[in-house]
Amino acid sequence: MKLEADTGVPSAGTLDEILTRDDIDGMLLTVPNEQYYPVALQVAKAGRHVYMEKPIAHNLEDGLAIDALQDR
Repeated sequence: MKLEADTGVPSAGTLDEILTRDDIDGMLLTVPNEQYYPVALQVAKAGRHVYMEKPIAHNLEDGLAIDALQDR
């Protein structure tokens, strides 16, 4: 991949591939609002930290669910 060759930063084809790496402690989510919760849930279940910019969700229900992930 050109980005990997240009920067030396390893690439990954899927989120699952990233989440199985031992050298990843957290992820900055830059996905559309309606995808924040499902992606945040997957990242949190993998035991990784999640960082998002505002708004954190597409609706209140998902926002509250994302907030509750930190307590699990």
